[in-house]
Amino acid sequence: MRTLLALSFVCAALTIAAADVDPPSKWVDAEQKSLGLKVRHPASAQLAVHGSDVTISGTGIPTVTIAVKTTTDRSTAKSGGVHDKHVEWTVSVPKRTATCTATAANEDDASLASKICDTIVLAPGARSPHVELVVTSSGLADGAAYERAVRAKSRELDACWKSALAKDSELPEGAVELHRTYDHGQPATTNESRQNFFDHDAKPLGACMVALLKAVPVKTAADTAEIKITAICHLY
Repeated sequence: MRTLLALSFVCAALTIAAADVDPPSKWVDAEQKSLGLKVRHPASAQLAVHGSDVTISGTGIPTVTIAVKTTTDRSTAKSGGVHDKHVEWTVSVPKRTATCTATAANEDDASLASKICDTIVLAPGARSPHVELVVTSSGLADGAAYERAVRAKSRELDACWKSALAKDSELPEGAVELHRTYDHGQPATTNESRQNFFDHDAKPLGACMVALLKAVPVKTAADTAEIKITAICHLY
């Protein structure tokens, strides 16, 4: 009888603890602007900030720790889940990553902690718009010298990209490409293209970059020659 009563009290305590935690639809938003972090959590939870670490805890809630770090990576990804009552999520955005972890006493608590981690929204780090060049050629008198001359235009190409972003801050990352063939030292064909800018107007950007690239002198050594330059426009 006493054993049954003890088990009843334990079950009742667990039921009350679980009932005290609001469903996700009633959770509140928390933001730490200095870390670029947004997260949702039960209203009864307590949030504390320790440098670049954030902890969320409370009655019926396992302690969730979110560690935010700066990186040099430009990728975006989100993954995670629960394994043996241990929770681990990783959220990555350009120049910033967050790792969310918790160790729970049971599967229900682990699931709750995982749901908190899954709400994390991380803001990218500060932008640093720049252009990356890919230069290939054939049939030139000195291909290496030509490539150096193209790369000497990097600052001006960066300025084209920054000017375009000043006019349209939502302009996505993309590329401008110039492909030319030569016949006996004279341009034979010229193809210009803009890639991955979608429905944004990147024509002024393309015109700015292509004008700079066409201005680089080309000295051919063969009857036929070819150059291809891809200017990849990065935001970070």
